[in-house]
Amino acid sequence: MIAKQITSEALLARVAAHDESALGELYTRHAPGLLGLVMRSLPDRTAAEEVVEEVFMRLWSGARRISQEGASVGAWLVLTARAAAVARRRAELKLPPHRRLKPDPLEKALSGVARPESIDKMEGRRDLLKKVVLQLPKAQREILEMAFFQGY
Repeated sequence: MIAKQITSEALLARVAAHDESALGELYTRHAPGLLGLVMRSLPDRTAAEEVVEEVFMRLWSGARRISQEGASVGAWLVLTARAAAVARRRAELKLPPHRRLKPDPLEKALSGVARPESIDKMEGRRDLLKKVVLQLPKAQREILEMAFFQGY
C-alpha cells in the first residue's frame, strides 16, 4: 500500500503549531528547488544557502498567518525566495532597494500568492509560457531574466 503524502499546506498548519519535524519535511521538499532558483540571482552558493535559510525562518515565524490566508506554500516559498535573492543581489551591487508599497513584507507576499487549488490550473500555462518566451529574440529573453532573477 502506498502511503498518501501529506500536503505542504497540512505541514504548514503543523509548523504554525511549532512542529519542527513538519518544518524539516517542508525544507526537504522545497529547499533544493529554491536553492536552484536563488542561485540564478546569487551565483555564490553560500549566499544562496543563506537566503534559503532566511526564507524558512520567515516561514517558521509567519506560518500561522500564511496558513490562515490559505496560500499555496510552494508559491509563497518561491515568491519569498525570489524577493529575498533580488534584495540581496541589489544590496551587493549597491543598488537602492525596491520601494515597498506596504510596510509588512509578509502581507505583500501573501496578497499575490495563488491558492493551492488554482496551482493545478496554472501548471498547463507554464509550458505555454516557456514556449512563448523561447520564441522571443535572445536580447528580450535576457532582459526578462534580468528583471526576474536580478531585480532590474
